[in-house]
Amino acid sequence: MQTIDQLFVTELWEALGAEQTVAATLERLTQCQSDPRLQQAFGAHLAETRTQIDRLEQALSMLGEPATPTFCEGIQGIVDEHAAFVLKNSPSPQVHAAFDLGAAQKVEHYEMATYEHLVGLADRLGYRQIAQLLETSLTEELRQLERLGAIDLVEPVPAQQQRAVQQQRPVAQQRQHPSGQFGQR
Repeated sequence: MQTIDQLFVTELWEALGAEQTVAATLERLTQCQSDPRLQQAFGAHLAETRTQIDRLEQALSMLGEPATPTFCEGIQGIVDEHAAFVLKNSPSPQVHAAFDLGAAQKVEHYEMATYEHLVGLADRLGYRQIAQLLETSLTEELRQLERLGAIDLVEPVPAQQQRAVQQQRPVAQQRQHPSGQFGQR
């Protein structure tokens, strides 16, 4: 690979592969999800992901390139992490739903970084129409992350119970937060 144009096309192919992996995973998660809020969120995200796949295919077509998805190790890593967690831990439905939510948020962050990079390349290369297509997908990913963040699957622990648990926890389980403040692990 010798040019930024070649890199851009390669990154579009990888983004296409990532979105196709996300779509297949969301189909499975939507069908087996027991929490109706997550089922609805994953179903809406699946519909959005299919539209994003169409946009990536359109961008490749505008460049005269085939819509040839390539394997995306980053997204596959999140999918594999999810499968390993479920296999290793046999989580309760509530824990499984909370883990699914976190995995979905990780995917959104990965996709946002991908689209930010692609928009930047498209702008630098003068592909304004393609940049606008990709900006639309980036905006959708940000909104999806916000929607996922609004789903609360964990019942708050009363403050009195929190203090009792913190007092019982060994000091070795406490950690220092990067800001310098101490927090519980």
